[in-house]
Amino acid sequence: MPYVATKRSSREELTKLIRLIRDKFELKVGDQLPDQRGASELVGVSRTKYREAIVSLTFAGYIECFQGKPSVVIKDMRDI
Repeated sequence: MPYVATKRSSREELTKLIRLIRDKFELKVGDQLPDQRGASELVGVSRTKYREAIVSLTFAGYIECFQGKPSVVIKDMRDI
């Protein structure tokens, strides 16, 4: 049971982080996300946590990531 509680709290933390990224950068469809280093510092989290949020957004279909290029918002994020 404690393992489930830990998973739930990390999921909640990730959801809060995603909303913080959305609100902090006022992201709209077509916008490029800032680089990981600068963005993670602005949001106040580690680059690992920031990347985890970006991967979640990618799998959910909100952003598109390209190696060596900025990630781009491809779906409205207001409903997150």
